[in-house]
Amino acid sequence: MGRTLNPSFGHNSSMSETPEALPSEDNGVAPERDGEPAIQAISRAVQMLAFFTEEQPEVSLNELVQRFKLGKTTTHRYATSLRQEGLLRYNQQTGRYSLGIKLIRLGRIAQGSLHLLDVAGPHLESAASDLNESTVLAIWDGALPVVVRVAYPPRRNIFVGVRVGDRLTPAAAQSLVMRAYLNGHDKHEPRLADVRRLGYAVTHYQDTGTVAVARPVFQEGQIAATIAALGTLATIDEHSLQTVADRLGEAADRIGRDLG
Repeated sequence: MGRTLNPSFGHNSSMSETPEALPSEDNGVAPERDGEPAIQAISRAVQMLAFFTEEQPEVSLNELVQRFKLGKTTTHRYATSLRQEGLLRYNQQTGRYSLGIKLIRLGRIAQGSLHLLDVAGPHLESAASDLNESTVLAIWDGALPVVVRVAYPPRRNIFVGVRVGDRLTPAAAQSLVMRAYLNGHDKHEPRLADVRRLGYAVTHYQDTGTVAVARPVFQEGQIAATIAALGTLATIDEHSLQTVADRLGEAADRIGRDLG
């Protein structure tokens, strides 16, 4: 495997008919969320949910206290917060907690994501081979796209890459595609109108000379993910851009078809 050139450095600009000046600190990959207390709270909440098993689907407050080992007041506070979010249920007749209904919906979403990864994998690999560029699958986390799968070019010693789990910035090509097709976003914003007209978005990271081209992946008429190619100005230029966009479009159509 060759060396990876990470595009997450330097200034970038959106390549569209209405380019917008972007801050130099925007490097394509969003910074990790700060705040240790919030992270600790999430870890404890997940720990509490893990106390519920197939063998013991219902647990009393006293049992939670014994396992949580943080005292009755703190344990009750976490249990109450999880109830308010629909992640736990409380049966007043038995005085026992069980997992909430919202987890059923989240589980279905997770199953869908796993299906997406299985379906998209071969098409990502095929596009990476045909284009000889890195290809990336990203899904929306409610605020920004998150990289969930990457395929690398088979015939390059140095290539552009990102990591699975990276959250992308609002200026990334994948973000523009998501915002262009998701409900609740300004459909009249010129950059998003360009994306819908062209069917793809392009972001150029000027300091590193790297380029991202992204297409939407649809499932039942709704955007489910983005597929993108990452390259350099030497490999994705104005002459090859349409070829790259067309090949990504083929991959996106095949993924959408296989998703059903």
